[in-house]
Amino acid sequence: MISRSRPRIAVAMPELYRKGGTDGVTAEQVERWSLAFDVLVFVSRMIDVRFPPAAVRSVRGISGPNLLRYLWWLVGNSLNRFKDARRRPADVTFSPGVNCLDADVIGIDIVFSENWEQVRQSLALERRVPATLPRALHRTAHVNLIRLLERLYIARRDVHLGRGRADD
Repeated sequence: MISRSRPRIAVAMPELYRKGGTDGVTAEQVERWSLAFDVLVFVSRMIDVRFPPAAVRSVRGISGPNLLRYLWWLVGNSLNRFKDARRRPADVTFSPGVNCLDADVIGIDIVFSENWEQVRQSLALERRVPATLPRALHRTAHVNLIRLLERLYIARRDVHLGRGRADD
């Protein structure tokens, strides 16, 4: 049940499930937060998460290349959160990663600017092979878009960034 007296947290992420990694950690956080806050989850797909159905806002996904699905997600979850905010705005918007353009808090599990340094050479090699060229161009465009959005977030003074420790 959503209360009007507790602070409201909006969580924006394309998929939420308990298998592990960022999604698993976020699923556990959301379940704990729901004990003290009104939590609304804006998600395209949710698996094995114990969360009241009234607090889930479904964002319709599409099929296609990752870049297209990502852009669709950015627009779709923004529109859904905007419509929902007309009833009662969120006090805080949380995004595990760059999943929306107006998050107040972002949890970072991978910094794509650092990841770029690791994958740049392999993508350059893939771009030389005609069979892998389309995939390499797509991956390059996708990673560079996220790198740009990361830079925009880091420049904002009103956003709180939380970065997990690297695996040993």
